[in-house]
Amino acid sequence: MSFLFACLVALAASLPTTLMTLGVWTAYGRLVDGHATDTVFLALVFLFVPLIFFVSIASNLAAVLLGQLLALTVDDVAGWATVALAGALVVLLCAWTQRGVGFGRISAPVSPLPVALFAAIDAVLLCAGLQLLPGDRLF
Repeated sequence: MSFLFACLVALAASLPTTLMTLGVWTAYGRLVDGHATDTVFLALVFLFVPLIFFVSIASNLAAVLLGQLLALTVDDVAGWATVALAGALVVLLCAWTQRGVGFGRISAPVSPLPVALFAAIDAVLLCAGLQLLPGDRLF
């Protein structure tokens, strides 16, 4: 798999990830927390869409880079590792953006279930995009 094409897929997968995560988080806020849909949606659009988008981009690009480096040594697990790394990096970046590195004000964290849903959505969409690339299949 070409590194350039994989990076383009990583970038392109961030937009549907953002939209799907926005929808899932809105549904979560409505169904689990019992908030009105319009208030949840507006808050998420203005507060979390840039965060979701940039976390997705950063995690996808880092996962593709690390997956490509892993493919140089152990090609058999590089695809699975890339997808797993993308999901794990989403969780780590969400935790970092919510808690910081110990400096300044600490904001209230997003619940673990929405973050896990975000990680799953990101990993699945990245996996689907990488499967569309010509050449060797990931799995």
